Amino acid sequence: MEGVSSTALEPTLAHLVHYGLRVAGMSTRDEPVDSLAECWIMMPKTPDEYARRLYADLRALDVGGFDWILVEAVPESGPWRAIADRLRRACR
Repeated sequence: MEGVSSTALEPTLAHLVHYGLRVAGMSTRDEPVDSLAECWIMMPKTPDEYARRLYADLRALDVGGFDWILVEAVPESGPWRAIADRLRRACR
């Protein structure tokens, strides 16, 4: 699993798929990043809802057998700080 910035999401996805990896991802965008991903979860835009869904959605992607999971980075401040920390830990 890898956390990436919003601007790096699409190029990173294309790079991974180019090498034959099965990729899934999650972001707060209104639409999936690209049809290259086998599965894309669109996360809520509010920190409370995002936090409520985070572990269940990560678990669903984990059991999906994907080679790589991309997660769009969330803000590092305010109410997002704890979520950003959880994502960093999950990416280890």
